[in-house]
Amino acid sequence: MATYYSNWSKSHEAGSPSVRLKVVTSYSQSKANNNSVVTIKEYVESKGSDGDYPAWTQKHKLTHTGTTYTDSGDEYFYKTETRLIQTRSKTISHNINGEGSFSFSASMYYRTLNGEGNPYGEGTLSIGTKYITLPTIDRSSTITTNATTNAGKLFGDTITFTISRKSSNYTHKLTYKSGGTTYTIGTDLGTSKTYTFSKDLIPNYPNAVKNGITVTCTTYNGTKNLGSNTCVVYLSVPEEYMPTCSLAIEDIGNIPEGWNIWVKSKSILKGTITASGVEGSTIKSYLAKANDETFNVTPFTTGLLKNNGERVVTASATDTRGRTASASQSLVVVDYVPPTISMCKIERCNADGTLNTDGTYGKATIEFKISPVNNLNAKSVKVAYGSIEKTATLTEYEGSYTFEEVFENLETNATYNFEFSVIDSFEEIPQAYTLPPSFVTMSKLAGGKGVTFGQVATEEGLISHMNTKLYKDVWLKNESIDGLKTEKVNGGWITYAEDEA
Repeated sequence: MATYYSNWSKSHEAGSPSVRLKVVTSYSQSKANNNSVVTIKEYVESKGSDGDYPAWTQKHKLTHTGTTYTDSGDEYFYKTETRLIQTRSKTISHNINGEGSFSFSASMYYRTLNGEGNPYGEGTLSIGTKYITLPTIDRSSTITTNATTNAGKLFGDTITFTISRKSSNYTHKLTYKSGGTTYTIGTDLGTSKTYTFSKDLIPNYPNAVKNGITVTCTTYNGTKNLGSNTCVVYLSVPEEYMPTCSLAIEDIGNIPEGWNIWVKSKSILKGTITASGVEGSTIKSYLAKANDETFNVTPFTTGLLKNNGERVVTASATDTRGRTASASQSLVVVDYVPPTISMCKIERCNADGTLNTDGTYGKATIEFKISPVNNLNAKSVKVAYGSIEKTATLTEYEGSYTFEEVFENLETNATYNFEFSVIDSFEEIPQAYTLPPSFVTMSKLAGGKGVTFGQVATEEGLISHMNTKLYKDVWLKNESIDGLKTEKVNGGWITYAEDEA
């Protein structure tokens, strides 16, 4: 909106006001119609104190872009005020480039009256011809594409652009930026263009599978640039652009060299994930599962393997585009349990090993069980008394073994503490055994709660290590004792070891 004024009329006399022209212009524009509606309003302003003698105007003429409008009515002004005389609107068509203008001029005749009612001053006030440039209407063409968000287009596909232009005289230039470089799709284009976004652009988009590329359409009328519009092309990285992932595993547990097997509760798995992105992407995360454990780093290390049998280690790597590659390794874990001793003993004997309860030699026997571990596990037993130690390498992983060498110089009235051990490649399991004196007719247990015949008392109760003959009834509170034979004799119960009856 703009406002224009003429000069004021001559000075008033005896309260008669002065007057002047005022013109106000405004416009509205239509992009679709490439035109503007320009409205011109003509006003008369008066100034002066209220009085009895008016100023008088007539013969108003307004020219609006080649069309003249007149208003010959009389207007009388007695005080300070603004009065609208006429409003004229006209549609102005812009040229093909969107440029437009209009012009106007305005004039009026006036007179002022003196105290006798006679003209004091008269003349014509005018606003000379004004030429006004309107804002240029945007005439740039619009552009659309078939590579919308849901179109599923890929880098390497042919993309179609459709251009909607305001005039067949217009031409267009299509450009886009990728990786800091500006590329030209085409120049002097009309209403459509096909184009292939090269797969070579993929490294510029390392962080997403689907990417938006802004294409700019610049409109020209000849060499004049009429403006630009844009559209966004959505392109996905093809599925074959996947990261790579491999997995290597090794045993860092305490496994003997050369075994080349995995052993339950002894092997420790170390895994190394090797992964890389593709065409600009990088690896952002790892995931591995092994030994019922989960890891998010590489390399990773498990605890001792806790399950035997065939096991699978899995690993994956995800790149910055969110795509995941996987790898796995299978391994067979051999079962293992620590060695066990089910029985061990020292028996008195002669020098040649013949059993003799009064012997001063000792024969050692052990019953054992060792995990074979694919028949690679070591197997040996040991018995020791003080600094004297006897060892043997076993031929079987389970059974009984009697040492060929005997212990010497075992006094018949002395107690000896021996230690048996079963040994494999990983552990040595000990168990103590006490050899009592060979013979004592009767021995009382310290504390008075046990009596033993034929040997030193070592436990509570009545115990006999001698052949026993009973000539009277034997009465027992319980009818039976586990592991012994029980018979009823003369109304009572007798219990004895069956092979000694």
